[in-house]
Amino acid sequence: MSLFGQGLSGRGALPDGVAVPWSLYMTAMEVPVALGDAMVQPQASFGVALAGPGEADPDELMRRADLAMYRAKQVGVTGFAVHEPAAVA
Repeated sequence: MSLFGQGLSGRGALPDGVAVPWSLYMTAMEVPVALGDAMVQPQASFGVALAGPGEADPDELMRRADLAMYRAKQVGVTGFAVHEPAAVA
């Protein structure tokens, strides 16, 4: 899943306004869910791109979020990565 939003603070860290709701996504991934007769553990990799002042191109933000998501997938099963400007490919 790729997400993008506005507000930029620190490299690789989520700003306070994003960190609190973001923790809800990560907490949801910890709770097994019933799927038919089986209990399954949700897994997801999230990529986050935050727009700085004057940045409003949704296609570019989605590209950045996708790059971050693929970095998150390389690290582990469930987690997230924040796009870092130095990581632009």
